[in-house]
Amino acid sequence: MNFTQDKDKNRNLFLSSQFHDVDQYLEHIALVPQMDSDMVRLDKGPFYLFEQVFMFGDVGIVHLGSNKAVFERYSLSADHTLFGFTPPQGNVQSRWCGMEAPPDCVGIVHSNREYSGYAPSGHNVLDLIIPQTWLLEQRVVDERLWRNSLIPEKAIFPLPNQQAFRFRDILYNLVNNKSMQELLKQDQEMASLFREWVLDEFLLLITACFKVTNARMRIASQSRLEIFQTAIKMIDNQIMNPLSTSNLALQIGTSPRSLQYAFQENTGVTPLQYILHRKLHAARTQLQQSFSDTHANVASIAMLYSMTHLGRFSLNYKSLFGEPPSATLKQTNAKM
Repeated sequence: MNFTQDKDKNRNLFLSSQFHDVDQYLEHIALVPQMDSDMVRLDKGPFYLFEQVFMFGDVGIVHLGSNKAVFERYSLSADHTLFGFTPPQGNVQSRWCGMEAPPDCVGIVHSNREYSGYAPSGHNVLDLIIPQTWLLEQRVVDERLWRNSLIPEKAIFPLPNQQAFRFRDILYNLVNNKSMQELLKQDQEMASLFREWVLDEFLLLITACFKVTNARMRIASQSRLEIFQTAIKMIDNQIMNPLSTSNLALQIGTSPRSLQYAFQENTGVTPLQYILHRKLHAARTQLQQSFSDTHANVASIAMLYSMTHLGRFSLNYKSLFGEPPSATLKQTNAKM
């Protein structure tokens, strides 16, 4: 895992990124007149830009804002695609490539193309940067639909559901939470799981944005049910092993995206969430059948099901069952 707060290094994701002062801005809109209408004039004066950057592996989260209205021209490197989240309702609207960027939307920024954006004073911009290799491997959306999003006015989508709102809020909180970043920096397993969760949630978001109906992207309901049934059997058979969405999809012979669809349709949760719940239920059954030293059994049972972080296991267990695992074990011992 590569963790860094080195802003200069992270700026290498951008081929060019230039904030404009008033004179540069006026010169630019003279050349691009459609951007002049409905634009708030940039005021001269002290300019303060804040930037939070968090990289975990090949995925990045960027949070930008300033005390002044800003205008920026930028382009992205060939290896990445950027997904920009606009702020919630109640914030002053920004403009992107000459058009309004409404609140509670996500916009797609493709590589090697120049974009321009205007943001009012006090704005907040949250960006998720995804490697293009992953997007290509997942075949995130039919090529014809994906190419449409090269046109700016076809590249902004309202956040499609409450799950998408929650996803944006989690990213926003993480990029501004130094203690959580340090925890992920120190716990490689947790960081890897978090990266997979981010990509899982993003996959559901972007396919919902496109409302894909192309036949190539659809899986018949019966096929999804078969994928789901095969997956849950494999999970039960390998419940003590470390499991991931990509590994499970590989064993089944399907794509991670197809596996996501299958679980979402049949359970309403992601494969990772289902796996965690199954492991926690299996651990609870084991605890209810055990009697011995409390700490040793909680730790050994968590390890038995490849939940190697005891603190995180206890938190997840209590969240699901309303009591810590040690309490379950004490109740078991009391019955003996």
